[in-house]
Amino acid sequence: MKIFAIPPALFPVLTVSSVLAVPVLSAPVLAGSALAAPVPGSCAVIRHDETRSAGTVVQKNVTVSLPAGPSLKASSLKVTGAKDAQSASELADAASVLFLTAMSNHHVAACTDWLKAQGAATEAALEAGARPSFSWSALSVANGRLTIQAQSAAFSVSQADGGNAGAALSLNGLNIQGTTIPDLLPEQAQASFSMPVKELSSLMQAVGGRPSGEPVAHVNIDSFSASRGDVSLSGNGSALLTGSQDTAQASGHLEVAGLNTLISAAQSDSQTKLAAGMVVAKLVSHKSNGRNTWDASWKSGVLTVNGVPVPLR
Repeated sequence: MKIFAIPPALFPVLTVSSVLAVPVLSAPVLAGSALAAPVPGSCAVIRHDETRSAGTVVQKNVTVSLPAGPSLKASSLKVTGAKDAQSASELADAASVLFLTAMSNHHVAACTDWLKAQGAATEAALEAGARPSFSWSALSVANGRLTIQAQSAAFSVSQADGGNAGAALSLNGLNIQGTTIPDLLPEQAQASFSMPVKELSSLMQAVGGRPSGEPVAHVNIDSFSASRGDVSLSGNGSALLTGSQDTAQASGHLEVAGLNTLISAAQSDSQTKLAAGMVVAKLVSHKSNGRNTWDASWKSGVLTVNGVPVPLR
């Protein structure tokens, strides 16, 4: 078993969609190349058992801990598509930390410079043709009282046309505890998204670290979906991510099938405010093929839905 430190990184959030869709879009978009520099011990600690073969690694009993308390556990993680076994091992460790950072939205100032260097290495690896794929089993993220479990998770990333990085994520068997609305949250989710390869380092700094400046990253959410029983959500959008809610911008199109079921479930769980909020959302929605739809945007800290500003405070 090996044990060493590695920093958290990425939480790309399409702000508008995350209001309704849970943080499934906040996936480790940038699990990159081999680690380019020693990792500060104040970033995170990761433990696992590992077996290697050419360009592939399988890790068992994975645990990752961040300084402020968030942690990740997984029964196994398999990585393929790396240039060699050492790269696969480093990719695996980075991916688990990225996933944990994404789900906990945790920032570590001590990781900022490392993330800048790791981002540059990631950009070079994708431009050289790396196509890493990751698959976790029995995955669990704990952040205070909140626990997010998934029976399986899969993620892949590669350079697409036009100098963009294209990525795909899927989460299955989701179980979210420590919230007052566990029965209203999805059981599975999928997303595909892209962004310029040359902005990966900026995004990693903005979200995983605490840079003194304000890096900018443009993210396109090509599609996302989440479902539970007869209720489903889908959509697409784009975001300008800066690391600050006040300067970040986002816009997106959302569709929900089964909104009345969600409202009834919230009322049955005595979630009065949530139910009222969904009733208001229904009133301002449009209808298309039996679904409620919204065009939403976030700018200067203001959420606008179908042209109507929505107070969040």
